[in-house]
Amino acid sequence: MKTAAYITGVIGILNFILSIAIFKLYHLEGAGKFIVYGILFNAIIAIPIISIYLYKLNLPDRNIQLLGMATLFVIFAGSFMKLNHWAGAIEVSIVGGILFCIFVIVYAIKLYKRI
Repeated sequence: MKTAAYITGVIGILNFILSIAIFKLYHLEGAGKFIVYGILFNAIIAIPIISIYLYKLNLPDRNIQLLGMATLFVIFAGSFMKLNHWAGAIEVSIVGGILFCIFVIVYAIKLYKRI
């Protein structure tokens, strides 16, 4: 499970970074599709596998990490909906932003309590 989490994470991040850095920067053909596939791969395959791996580790901060993964999923879903001009994309992006703010506050409090 650990290797699957690492492999999917690396593939997803490389796909997303390369699509933005190379294809979109140089206006190459297929850049939009490459970005969409990268977002879909991260949202559908990489994030759930990494979430399951973190959940099975039984760490003390497991709930905070799962909140972070859920936030990533909502942000990726909102950006995917925005790229395809689907209805409700702005609302999903706003929910993702609110979840991100909650995650940062909860994570900062947790780090402050450790010190």
